[in-house]
Amino acid sequence: MNSALLTIPKLWRYLSKKSRKGLLISFFLMIISAISEALSIIIISPVISLINDSQKFDNLILQVKSFLSIESDNTALFLLLITISILFVIFSFIKVLSCFVNLRVAAIVGNELSVKAYKKYLYMPYEDFFQVNSSEAIANMTSINEKVVGSIKFFLTFCLNLI
Repeated sequence: MNSALLTIPKLWRYLSKKSRKGLLISFFLMIISAISEALSIIIISPVISLINDSQKFDNLILQVKSFLSIESDNTALFLLLITISILFVIFSFIKVLSCFVNLRVAAIVGNELSVKAYKKYLYMPYEDFFQVNSSEAIANMTSINEKVVGSIKFFLTFCLNLI
């Protein structure tokens, strides 16, 4: 865990502006996701307490009816439930979008770093190139790339769940 958290700041200087921008967008989406989760808890708590207390529930239905100029209790209840449902669908979409962007950014960063590593290997001086076992070098680069991408995924998931 600590190695993954320490790897990301070290990698920052090797990333292109596009990858850095992707990481910043990912963090921004994490903050929005955290806010939407907090709002979902704020919304669901009073709804549950309203369901348990019929007097408060009736008062809420009356307020919705007067605010929207609706005659029927059923219509007011239906609109209230639809509104809450739509909000939860939006909050869920934001969470899924944040997870998707995190994985996508981790893949892009991993790809960028592996391309740089392979280029560095291929552009080695001629004498050095023949002294290195190419299959071993490629296997090592692939293994390291998998670890780096795993660290980035872990870091972004950790940040998402921490926030």
